[in-house]
Amino acid sequence: MAWGFLRAFSLIWLVAATGTLLPASAQQYGNGAVFNGGGETVIFHSFVGGQGNIVELDLNSGELKMITTDGRRDRWPALSPDENQLVFISQRTPPWKIYRVNRDGSDLRLLTEEEDAHLGASWSPDGKKIIYSKQNLEADDFTADLWIMKADGSDKTKLTDGAMWPTWDHRSNSVFFTTVLEDGNVALGQYDM
Repeated sequence: MAWGFLRAFSLIWLVAATGTLLPASAQQYGNGAVFNGGGETVIFHSFVGGQGNIVELDLNSGELKMITTDGRRDRWPALSPDENQLVFISQRTPPWKIYRVNRDGSDLRLLTEEEDAHLGASWSPDGKKIIYSKQNLEADDFTADLWIMKADGSDKTKLTDGAMWPTWDHRSNSVFFTTVLEDGNVALGQYDM
């Protein structure tokens, strides 16, 4: 907990001291930010260079590297276990779709083409699958279902109803997600993989 606070403080300090980031990008830090395994960089979405791109900030040097360019609300990046690829949601082809890109910005690929909105994605512990949620835009309520696919976007399979913003916990091999209860309250759900 303390280390996470120190890393967040380091980012705020870098913004204030070096002016590396624009104020709008600093405000977006908490929206899907992910630290690499060594904790030396943070990957997040920023309004630098467009309507929203995925960027990587080196916490030691303050250097900001663009991972995606010409984005349209690229959001919620998730780093693969080998730290070489990212999945994220974007409105490049509305509504929200899931994309995969190499960490160096190469090989950008659309993984979901269906007309539903996709609300978050997370990698399996072995990096071979991606868990994600999909919302039916024609439904009367704001709920989504939990789906899984191979990392290349094939073999999409529905796992359960009522699951949004999934995160695959690699220690427990469980997927945690947000769910909306019948009374309208939001709760944390768990799906055992």
